[in-house]
Amino acid sequence: MDMHQPVEVPKQTRAAIEQSMQAGLTPGAQVCIRRGGRIVGELAIGEARPGVAMTADTLLPWMSMTKPVVAAAVMQQIERGRLGLEDPVAQHIPEFSAAGKGDITILHLLTHTAGLRKSLHLESGKTWEQIIQEICQAPAEADWPAGRKAGYHVSSSWYLLGEIVRRVDGRMIDAYVRQEIFEPLGMSDCWLAMDVQQQAAYGDRIGLMYKTGTSRIEPNAGSGSPQELARIRPGASGRGPARQLSRFFQMLLDGGELEGRRVLSAESVQAMTARQRVGMVDQTFGHVMDWGLGLILNSAEYRDLATLPYNFGPGASRDTFGHGGAQSSIAFADPQQNIVVVIILNGQPGEPKHHQRMTPILAGVWEDIAAMA
Repeated sequence: MDMHQPVEVPKQTRAAIEQSMQAGLTPGAQVCIRRGGRIVGELAIGEARPGVAMTADTLLPWMSMTKPVVAAAVMQQIERGRLGLEDPVAQHIPEFSAAGKGDITILHLLTHTAGLRKSLHLESGKTWEQIIQEICQAPAEADWPAGRKAGYHVSSSWYLLGEIVRRVDGRMIDAYVRQEIFEPLGMSDCWLAMDVQQQAAYGDRIGLMYKTGTSRIEPNAGSGSPQELARIRPGASGRGPARQLSRFFQMLLDGGELEGRRVLSAESVQAMTARQRVGMVDQTFGHVMDWGLGLILNSAEYRDLATLPYNFGPGASRDTFGHGGAQSSIAFADPQQNIVVVIILNGQPGEPKHHQRMTPILAGVWEDIAAMA
């Protein structure tokens, strides 16, 4: 198993993270580096919660790194003949056709081209049914022909994808992902939502996310609360150790299979990692960014890394794919170099400061990878 393999502590990565900690930008971090399917570098540093040391087994929030997992669930349903990428969303959620949204497809949701970026305050204590109803009743953005414009969708489209899986499969997206993705991949400590018994069993292994970048470092409102841990947010509520999340990206790198357990077909992985959205300005990030199905693709050819948000660092090949988590994390896989990297920082200092601190951390990662060769 991964946890029993001897691995190196990535030194340059550690030094860059320690600088971030000293600057008050994060209380702690986890890093996991794989090469050739094996963990070759791992780091757990700082605090997971007040007075509790970070370990490689701490469960940390993934934020938007959850999205590729939900995309994989959708691809499984396509493989089973229950969905198609070109299906209108309203084919599976008829009430979604309200307010002129009938031409929005599953493909548009997965590529952030649907024009549904408005958050609608979806996570303010509402039930799942209330959230879906609110999204369905709301109009798309004005002057946004579906598929013709691009802009990162933080939450609404991912609730829709979770609801589509529920309607064609019968299971809520958290249970579905747990049973069909996490458990087959040996990601036993990974969840989209946890009930009170599971929360109690983990105890202090559950790490918090902090608001940082100011003179006062404190946990985000509700971070680690029973209510937050039980809430399903298909685009953001994933949680688990970096080591285990790396298994998901290794599965994608290996064409849908890990250690003899097939989760996706090779064709599904090819579709997810292909350039489904090419050369379009992302209206949310303000940069040209290519996209697969639920995955960010390396877009360094369009923009210097100094300004490209959630990039994969200076050593990544053009075919690298992955996803970031809000102001905190990045996970990616490089097929040309057979490398997987997961970095989770448990401090959110705001987008500019996060980008500034992640730049030297990623540079350190690639220096460490070169030294491990």
